Amino acid sequence: KQVTDQLSLALENARLFQETQRRAQEMTALAEVGREVSATLNLELVLDKITGYAKELLQAETSAVYIPVPQSSKWQAISAFGLDANDIKNSYLETGQGILGNIVLTKIGKIVNDASNDPKVVTIPGTAVNAYEHIMGTPISSVNQMTGLMAVWRTGKGLEFNQNELEFLASLAQQAAVAIENARLFNEVTSSQGQLSEALRIARIGYFEIDLQKQVITFTDELLYLLNTSAEREGSY
Repeated sequence: KQVTDQLSLALENARLFQETQRRAQEMTALAEVGREVSATLNLELVLDKITGYAKELLQAETSAVYIPVPQSSKWQAISAFGLDANDIKNSYLETGQGILGNIVLTKIGKIVNDASNDPKVVTIPGTAVNAYEHIMGTPISSVNQMTGLMAVWRTGKGLEFNQNELEFLASLAQQAAVAIENARLFNEVTSSQGQLSEALRIARIGYFEIDLQKQVITFTDELLYLLNTSAEREGSY
């Protein structure tokens, strides 16, 4: 009995050690992604980093991040790594269809182990249907709005996903949500600045100033252009 107790203790210590290592790796990954999100507004670069961590730390065959296709019910993988990455990038996900499509619909993360036996499964064009294929997905949400979807795939008996892994994937999804929102805000600001510059340019087209004391009229480049001349040709403004 003493030998059995010692063996059980050794196995439990090994399990705790592995769990501690896994947690440390996850925290390191989340910190690294957080720095990446803060350092760049390149959405594709940040999402590639997040997708890569998901594949590596969850020991997945394939991982992907989907974003919505504007003015449609479809979603497209903006980033994908692993075995079926190209097929995933070249196909669309339809809201409400398949396991991932239902996650989009319900906005709730989900694990489906042995997905080939699930009636909701939809095979991605170009990929094979494998026994013991496991799928895990979670929404990417910002301000109560779903802005993306993270998904990972793993195949093999005894390699089922668990709740701890879903929680880690959800943590990565939170970082992805920040990256997507930062990119959206940056695009809005850039667009607004462009519109403002254009509005100012248009406002200057018919603009000129009159100095009554000096009896001088000053034209702009835009107005001189409309008059088919220039400041150089006239000698001044």
